[in-house]
Amino acid sequence: MPRLLLILAVGALVACGKGNHQSADGAAPKPPQGMEIAAHEGTGRVFEKHLSGGSASQMMLQLLKDTAGYFDGPLGISHAMRNQADTHARIGFTGSVHNKPVRGLYYVSAGAGGARGLMTIDYSDRIAQSFKSLLSQSEQVMPGKWQAGVLRSATSPAC
Repeated sequence: MPRLLLILAVGALVACGKGNHQSADGAAPKPPQGMEIAAHEGTGRVFEKHLSGGSASQMMLQLLKDTAGYFDGPLGISHAMRNQADTHARIGFTGSVHNKPVRGLYYVSAGAGGARGLMTIDYSDRIAQSFKSLLSQSEQVMPGKWQAGVLRSATSPAC
């Protein structure tokens, strides 16, 4: 099933065109519309959005669609995964904001108490310095016990 999530994610991103992102050149990325800053390290950010309804895969697709206009164009997907129960999903990506390359990680956690989506992002030339701290801060924000293993499996800033 991770292949299905990857196919759906790529399709959702290709279908979404260029949009209005909010970051100024060289400044820390501002949140995509509907998201809030949950954590930061230098110019790196963890943006958070409360989600509702469906499986983690379905909510991930919605999060991808909701944030597609933030980027200059379609994202490159480095990996996509979810757990067997489809309560947690993660996608690594590359893209650009105001013509500056960025790298990051989307993460969705769904449970009885609701769901959250995170987008961890930094400029490609800075993520090596910020990724470990952003990852630790992400683990503090997300509910549940499964997220630490999923987030930690992204051991390199390459996502």
